[in-house]
Amino acid sequence: MYRLLLSLFLVFTTVFSVDAQSEVKMGSHVLHQEGTNENSYKNGPYDYEKVEDINGVSKTDMFNRIKSWVASSVKVSNDNVTYDQSNDMIALNTGVPIKDFGFDITRQVVSFKLVFNFKDGKMRVKASDITYYGLDGTGAVFQKQFNDLRPIRKKLQHQIYEQFDANFQALVASALSGAKGVNNDKW
Repeated sequence: MYRLLLSLFLVFTTVFSVDAQSEVKMGSHVLHQEGTNENSYKNGPYDYEKVEDINGVSKTDMFNRIKSWVASSVKVSNDNVTYDQSNDMIALNTGVPIKDFGFDITRQVVSFKLVFNFKDGKMRVKASDITYYGLDGTGAVFQKQFNDLRPIRKKLQHQIYEQFDANFQALVASALSGAKGVNNDKW
């Protein structure tokens, strides 16, 4: 009996200590967030900003290239896009899909507002209002601020954040290539 209790004690303490040590930072590694807490839900909402040098390209050419990129690469209706050439700005409400991981929430997407600002030789990309959507098991819309995906299990949250980071980085890289005049059509 003593050996059984000792064995059970060792198994439980090993399992719990390994689980605590293997915990990863919850949240996006691409987006910016005010606050320093390891759990993203205890900090402020996410945002993103990147300024890219695009040497030798005028702000008018960049505006037109991004306008063309939006039309050909981003699936968004005209109601969700603002083209403001007088202020050297394009803004759109868009999102990136998140694949289903075989749990109760399906048709997942992370939506956000994406803004491009232009100067001769420079382009700024900003993202804000980042929100997670999915359908729960009853068909009801599940909506959460992207920095707080509770009550979704941590392992699944981690997968959602990883997939978002990859998809978002691909979207931004595609936009930067579009601004530089690189054709990324993969026909």
